[in-house]
Amino acid sequence: MHRYKYTIILFITFLIAWAIGRLGIIDTYAAKAAEANEIMYVFLSGAMYSFSFTAGLSVLLFSELSITREMILPLSLIAALGGLLADLLIFRFIKDVILNELGDHAKKVIAKATKTKIAKVCLGILGGVIIASPLPDEIGLTFMGVSKIKFWELVVLTYMLDTLGCYLIISAIANIV
Repeated sequence: MHRYKYTIILFITFLIAWAIGRLGIIDTYAAKAAEANEIMYVFLSGAMYSFSFTAGLSVLLFSELSITREMILPLSLIAALGGLLADLLIFRFIKDVILNELGDHAKKVIAKATKTKIAKVCLGILGGVIIASPLPDEIGLTFMGVSKIKFWELVVLTYMLDTLGCYLIISAIANIV
C-alpha cells in the first residue's frame, strides 16, 4: 500500500473530481466564478492543471466555460500562464527542497545518470513530453531539473508545453460540449 501511495491518492482525486462533476456540486459556483472574472478563472484553472492532485478538478473547471472556437487559443495562452507559475513553484520546490532532502547519495546517483550529454538531452525531452501530457508535471519537472536545464529555457519551454496541453484540453472540451 505504501509503495503506491502517491498513485492511489492521484487516482482518488480523479474519482472525486469525476463525482463532483457528475453530481453537479460545483456547477453553480464555477459558473458564477467564470462569469465574474473569466481571465482569473482560466489562469487559476491552468495553475491547478499543473498539480497532479488538482488536475482532474482543473479539467472540470475548464468544462464550465462557454467556449467558442475563437476563444480556444486565447484561453489556452492565459491558462498556460497559470500553469507556468505553478510549474516554476514545483521546479523550485523540487530543486531546493526535494533534491537537498535526498542528500549526497541522490546527488551522486543523479550526477552518474546525467554524465553524458545525450542522457541530459533525453531526460529533458522526456520531461517536456510529460509536461505537455496529462501526466503529473512534478515528474516532468524533476527530469528537467536533473537535466540541468537553464532557468530561461525552462520558462520558455514550459510555457509552450503548457499552452499546447491546455489547447488540447480546451479544444476537446469545446468539441464535447
